[in-house]
Amino acid sequence: MTIVVNNWRLDPSRNALIHVETGEIRRLGEYHFALLITFISHSNNVLSRQYLMSEVWKNRVVGSNSLPTAIHALRVALDDNGKQQEIIKTVPKKGYVLNKEFVSGWTGNAADAALSDEHPVPEALSSELAMKSAEESAAGEPLNEPAMPTTATPTDTATPGDVATPLPTDTPALRETPSQSRRGRRHLWLVAGALALTGVTLAAYYGLRHPPASPPSVTAPQQSVMQLKNESYPAVDRIMIMHVVNSSVSESTTPSLQTHLGPALEKINQLLEKHQTTATIFYHVIPTQFSMSVLVNNQCDVTWQIVSSMKNWQGHDDEMGERLLSSVERTVNDMPACEK
Repeated sequence: MTIVVNNWRLDPSRNALIHVETGEIRRLGEYHFALLITFISHSNNVLSRQYLMSEVWKNRVVGSNSLPTAIHALRVALDDNGKQQEIIKTVPKKGYVLNKEFVSGWTGNAADAALSDEHPVPEALSSELAMKSAEESAAGEPLNEPAMPTTATPTDTATPGDVATPLPTDTPALRETPSQSRRGRRHLWLVAGALALTGVTLAAYYGLRHPPASPPSVTAPQQSVMQLKNESYPAVDRIMIMHVVNSSVSESTTPSLQTHLGPALEKINQLLEKHQTTATIFYHVIPTQFSMSVLVNNQCDVTWQIVSSMKNWQGHDDEMGERLLSSVERTVNDMPACEK
């Protein structure tokens, strides 16, 4: 039985989504695929954060941002990354729910149905989107995220644009403003991975991962994969910096965020320390645009989001830094007090 979610067919043999019309392939991390299977198996049911963490990560110790990051990655992969998420919805103070209206071809256990899906797709048509969560780092160890409780679940919204806008949310979203319909085919997101955020794939999920061999007479073309590079900046101990790079080009050699916004980052770090908050910054740079998504967390694990994008940014580092600092300052001042 084939499982299709919003025109994306599940391929468990390689933890991927395949577009039913274009053949485009978007690869997911092991835990992202496991999370999607869990959602499909309980579609239209509200699943709590605690339940999802225990089902997907089992007994593994991960950071409090792992679930929001993984959910954001799924939304991007399923073209559900508009202002109003329609496929995976956030239910304030309760958890998340997958809208069954977007699921087709499923009449029982999602994992069993996914196993029977073996329709081949030409590799030449694929455009891979690697989405791996923060705990799937190159060393295979959990990323050292700030320890925060995971009880609060705020409302999910996002407003991309050239001016940074703080919004209460529990999922990161760094992307270009779409010019097509939400259901249309989207180009690979300028960023996020987010979130999500993403590193090296871990062990196979429930033994489903068996990558198919390429035909001996055909050489598979090099494919574009979005990856996350964790940047170290000891002077800002309350900020985690993730650089979203395209593996097919030399983006990984571009200057670090510290090079562009070092003074602003240090001021933001002081501001975060004053308000007892932390932040994770995802950024993606191309010659024509500099995009950032900032997640600000308080001690009650309530996350607010800032999205900023500047075109023709070269030579405007100071302006970008001032805008980011102003947005973060406004956000931490607007965040409700955390009573713990």
